[in-house]
Amino acid sequence: MDSGKKEMKFHLCVFSVAIVVIILSMGITSAIRISVDREEYQTGENIIISVYTTRETIVQLIGEKVIWETTINKSGKISIPTSDLPEGKYSIYASDGENDALLEISIKEFNPYVNITFVSKIEGNLTISGKTNIPDGNILRIEVDDAVEDVRVENNSFSVRFDLDEGIYNVRVLFGDQILSESKVYVESFRIRSIKVQPAIYVGEPIRLNVSTNSKGFEVKVTLYSDSGYEYEVKEKKYIESFSGEVVIKNTWVERGDYNLLILVSHEMASDILKIPIKIKDSFIKASVESSEDGAVRVLIEAPENHTIWILTGSNIKKIKMGSSRHDYVEIQAEGNKILVIDQMNLKDDEFNQLIQTNQIDEIPHVLLDLSLNASVKSGNSEDGKELKYQMGNESTNNINVSDTGSEVNESGGLVSEESDLNVFAAIITILVVGGILAGFVYMVRGR
Repeated sequence: MDSGKKEMKFHLCVFSVAIVVIILSMGITSAIRISVDREEYQTGENIIISVYTTRETIVQLIGEKVIWETTINKSGKISIPTSDLPEGKYSIYASDGENDALLEISIKEFNPYVNITFVSKIEGNLTISGKTNIPDGNILRIEVDDAVEDVRVENNSFSVRFDLDEGIYNVRVLFGDQILSESKVYVESFRIRSIKVQPAIYVGEPIRLNVSTNSKGFEVKVTLYSDSGYEYEVKEKKYIESFSGEVVIKNTWVERGDYNLLILVSHEMASDILKIPIKIKDSFIKASVESSEDGAVRVLIEAPENHTIWILTGSNIKKIKMGSSRHDYVEIQAEGNKILVIDQMNLKDDEFNQLIQTNQIDEIPHVLLDLSLNASVKSGNSEDGKELKYQMGNESTNNINVSDTGSEVNESGGLVSEESDLNVFAAIITILVVGGILAGFVYMVRGR
């Protein structure tokens, strides 16, 4: 009897628990939960609502009345635009017919703006950057026709890149559903905009090219060549980080004449090429006395850039390298009335010395200054048109003493010519050169 009652009570207890579980489970499955990413929004931002439900559910945004409504059948996220909503307090209400949920949010009036810049408008690289007053962390939507990119605002700025073909595109910037900017842009193929070369180029001078393109950051390859039978070709390569930059071809010790510059520029997978004809002129040298007092002479020298010029007077010697201005001043203490100015051209020191020793100075540009007349004489000719002689001494028969600091010349060991009516004095000098020695140069000074 007692055992039967106990068994009945047990079954009643199990049944009651089952009823409670069923009721609780029914309550849980029919419950609605909603949440938002924050409680305050600015005008233009989208309100993102996360809805958890198992039934058909109505979701509403309520101000003084219902101003927005949608229906969903399962859990998910809903986006509500705010671009047309005034500042104020709002309620988000959700109901499945049996259960409901309610949240309070606020919308703060905000006038967002963007200023956009097309950093690059090149085929394969349309880069758009901009400044905005929209707080960091918010998302802007950039539309270029059918191409769309979402970009996050950081430090009140943004940047995005599109890989597009050449053409005209419509560009829109949106904050939520609010259009902040609309414009058109022409995406062009990569090309050279301009190439500038110095108007006059002389033998031995560097060629300077200023290359400009429509893209920031590009590689330049330049080839200088001749197609007139003179076999010569030199190449130069440089990467330029800006929209324009300079490329220099240093090796132009070539014959005078007509040449071509072939300029190839490349940016990522795009390239452009241009051919420019140039003329390289013959070398020149000019010299004149600017001032002279008690043997201290100031000489103005004009010659092409990159040329090495020697200034010789007796045992005094100076050497200069011409700059881009093509002129320079040299001060030297004259010994006698003659100053010789010689262009070494592209000769090595030993080759230059060989010309001097073999009396072949006429093969290179030079100027002879006569201080007694304050005049310049070019190309080895004297002021009266007579040829000047340059003879080399014989070190074995002349008493020449070369030290580390200079040279001593024994005048009694000089050479004397047999030319009638002229007493010729020959002084033998030794020239110390950095990188080599020019020895035994005899400078002929004529006088009665």
